[in-house]
Amino acid sequence: RFDEGEVLAREQAEKIRIEREKKFERELEKMNREQQKVAKRQKRTDAKIVRRILKASKADKHYDVLGLRNINITLGKIKLLRISSKEVKRAYRKLARTIHPDKNKDGRAAEAFDALERSASFLSDDNLRTEYDSMISAEKISKRQERLQNLLDLTDFVYRRTRFIVQIVYRVIKPFSTPLLVLGILLI
Repeated sequence: RFDEGEVLAREQAEKIRIEREKKFERELEKMNREQQKVAKRQKRTDAKIVRRILKASKADKHYDVLGLRNINITLGKIKLLRISSKEVKRAYRKLARTIHPDKNKDGRAAEAFDALERSASFLSDDNLRTEYDSMISAEKISKRQERLQNLLDLTDFVYRRTRFIVQIVYRVIKPFSTPLLVLGILLI
């Protein structure tokens, strides 16, 4: 359930989106056909970026919001391939130029820009980022253990079923084992 503040924020964001869409349509009317094609193509590209950012933000995937790959490898106390604050700022600046509501024609650009700012500020704080990285690592380990347990359960199931089938076949063939043995020896 949403609290009243979230509902008001969503309504406000929707009003802004509708207003921006109307403004874009008015701008399109002033353009010739070729300019309209270019503007619509740019809007589709902008919309794709905005959707990616909002989807990642909704899932609380801060690295994905900034388009960064978090490959965090630790060897004892040494951390390899850890993303620095400098890289976070660089990614933020690069995306901010394309997502800023003044540059981006998508209706939800302001919402995406806010999500981008939240993720960048979250990852810029070293303490929060370290905590977030450890949470991600724990989730990965948990998922890996769950998959391993599922594989072990499947293997156990297949083993029990195979054993059951072999026992049934053995019970059926047992009375005929001597004649089959003799027949097998004669054929060889």
